[in-house]
Amino acid sequence: MGIKLKLDFDIPAFDFKIEHADSISLMGSCFSDEIGNHFGENGFKTTSNPFGTIFHPVPLAQNILDSINGKTNEHIYQRKDLFFSWDAAENVFDFSSEGILNKMQTLRSQVVAELKSASVLFITFGTAFEYQLLENQKVVANCHKAPGNQFSKALTPLNQLVETWETTLNALKIVNPELQIVFTISPVRHVKDGLIENNRSKARLFELVSALELIPNCHYFPSYEIILDELRDYRFYKTDGVHPNEQAVEYVWNCLTECVMEEATRKICQQVLNFRRAANHRTLHENSADSIDFKEKNKEKLQHFLRENPNVCW
Repeated sequence: MGIKLKLDFDIPAFDFKIEHADSISLMGSCFSDEIGNHFGENGFKTTSNPFGTIFHPVPLAQNILDSINGKTNEHIYQRKDLFFSWDAAENVFDFSSEGILNKMQTLRSQVVAELKSASVLFITFGTAFEYQLLENQKVVANCHKAPGNQFSKALTPLNQLVETWETTLNALKIVNPELQIVFTISPVRHVKDGLIENNRSKARLFELVSALELIPNCHYFPSYEIILDELRDYRFYKTDGVHPNEQAVEYVWNCLTECVMEEATRKICQQVLNFRRAANHRTLHENSADSIDFKEKNKEKLQHFLRENPNVCW
C-alpha cells in the first residue's frame, strides 16, 4: 500500500446558499482579506475588515457591539504625529485626535449599515492571546508599536470568549435576524508566540467556535483543516513557511464555493473571471486594428452579460 499524498476531506454543504444578490461582510485575521478578495473578484458585493486586520475575538466582537450601540468616544493612542484607536488596526490612523475619532465614528456607522443589509458575515479568528492595556485592562486590537511594558499578555479564558460572542450574536440577531454567520479559524500559525503556544491558542479558538456553532444561523467552515490537514505540504506556503500561498488560498476558495454556492452561481463566477482576464489582456500589438476590435467585442459581451446578471458587481 502506497503512502497517501493527500487526505480525503469531505466538507458538508451549508444549509443556505450564497448568490450574487447577497451582500458579504468579512472581519478578522488576514485570511478574511484573502477570501474577501476572491468574493470581490468573482463579482460579489463585499466588505472586508473595515477596522483593519484584527486577530483576537474580543476586539472583533467589541467593534461590532460598539458599532451597533453607536459608541461616540474612543480610546486613542498617539505615536509622534500619528493617532490610532486601540480598537482598530495600524492602517486606520489620522494626524489628530479629532481626525481619528471622526474616522472611527464614520467606520462604525458604515459597519452598522452593512450588517443590516448583509446576507452573510464571515468571522475569522486568528489567536486567543490577548494584549491588555495595564492602565485600564482593555484588550486591544493592535499594540501600535507601543512599549511592551504597557501591556500584559495572556490566553483569554474560554468562558470570557464565549460570553462576549454570545452577547455579540444576540445584538446581531436584533439588527439582522436573517444574517448567516460563518466562523473560520485562520490557518496562519503565530510562530512568534511559539509553536506549542500557538497550538494552545488555536485549541481555545476551536473550543469557542464549537460553542458558537450550536447557536442558530451560526456555521463553521474548516479552512484551518483544509490547509493544515488536507494539503499539509510546505509547497502551499509562502517563503516564510507560515502564510498560505496563492495556490492554497485558491484551493480553499474552491472548497468554499462548493460548500456554499449552487452550480449556477459558480458558473457566473467563472464568467466574471473570464471577463476580468480578457479586460486585463495585453495584446502583442496594442492599438492595432485587431487589438481595438478585440477590446470592443469583449466590451460588448461584458455589457450584455451585466444586463443579464444585474447583481454582479463589476
